[in-house]
Amino acid sequence: TATSFAAWGMFIDQYSICDGTTLVPGTITGPVFTNGAWNFGSSGNYIFTDSVGSVSSNLGYQYSDGTCHQSSNKSDKYKSTTISPQFQSALNLNQAKVPLPVNDYNQQRAVLDGKGTGSTAVTNSDLNSALKSATKAPYPLTGASSGVYLPYTVDPTTGAASFTGGGIYVQGDAAVTLSTSGASGQVYTITQGGTTTTITVNTSTNTTTVTSNGTTLNISGVPSQLDPTSGVVERDATMLYVNGNITSLSGPGQGQPAISDSTALTITAANNVTVTGDILYNTPPVTLTQNQIPGTPADTLVPGNDHGQVLGIFTAKGDIQLNNSQSNGNLEIDASLATISQGGTGGLVNTGKSINTLSIVGGRIQNDIKNIGATTRNVFFDRRFAQNNFSPPWYPSTTLASTGPTLAQYVPTVQRLKWINNTTYY
Repeated sequence: TATSFAAWGMFIDQYSICDGTTLVPGTITGPVFTNGAWNFGSSGNYIFTDSVGSVSSNLGYQYSDGTCHQSSNKSDKYKSTTISPQFQSALNLNQAKVPLPVNDYNQQRAVLDGKGTGSTAVTNSDLNSALKSATKAPYPLTGASSGVYLPYTVDPTTGAASFTGGGIYVQGDAAVTLSTSGASGQVYTITQGGTTTTITVNTSTNTTTVTSNGTTLNISGVPSQLDPTSGVVERDATMLYVNGNITSLSGPGQGQPAISDSTALTITAANNVTVTGDILYNTPPVTLTQNQIPGTPADTLVPGNDHGQVLGIFTAKGDIQLNNSQSNGNLEIDASLATISQGGTGGLVNTGKSINTLSIVGGRIQNDIKNIGATTRNVFFDRRFAQNNFSPPWYPSTTLASTGPTLAQYVPTVQRLKWINNTTYY
């Protein structure tokens, strides 16, 4: 079964049992799996609301004096210390390994054609054929060191521009700020050196506007995800591909919305992605606290809040680095985060100040466990990812055998929102 990696609340490829490291305490919702083993420490509580699986047949229990026990039991005691993770659903050990993606070619091609298929690397010729700058200049055949390009055509008679692909291509390192504009506008502010390019995608007016170095270009149409076979538009969706490092990625400010209700977006970098501040949905899809909806646990779908808004952040070769600049030390990222590929070493790692509470609303998918430098880490699985075929656009995926890991299944429930007098007379 073809499965998006967004279907996991947390997935770790490489994690050796009793290697001296432990998971940071906290709550993790959604299915959890590793191609290695899980290691737990004694510094806090672990709560897993959904299935937990591993290729290893044992769990690692790491104690403060360096002692580590390997056991298939759900808890372990050493001297006067007991480590007892709360497994609220199934614990499945000795499972089949999950295959990993080999590259990000599909993500690159998604920008060009909206389909995101193909097994070969994108060439300068491919970029030249599909992409243009804000001044209508094609991507150079000899390559470029920097610049922002989009896939569109120009009518030779009228000069009108029409969007033809799936996103935005940034050559070279860049800082990216995400913000909303009105009810259905998504704004990308991309800074490279002294050049700032602002792109506004408005799904309600079906227009894309690009402003750079005093030039403004209006393009008819918006980025779209197409069916790879028929070419039919499946949904308005954007792939932002940075062929370099994203040196800073954030919303407009702490607690302020970064992703509009109409935006389906995946951000992919060839190298590292550095998150410097909150990246929040305008409308939260799930609850983050118990009883936010009376009588429900945290990570409950909020009725009426699913507008198709979704964010994925992916790098096949780099890390997602946390360099939190927010004064209270807290950081929230509403996205499924993936640092994963065959033979990769990517992970979520803190490169800045210590974080008080790190909250991820979506999922955490990585090759390797690294130091996130957080006192508390909470992963709230976006329960919409358990529904059929819902995930960030062109997100990395895998193929699961019938005997593979158990994933969450979305079971709809009836919730009365209001009474309506709907009497009909005949």
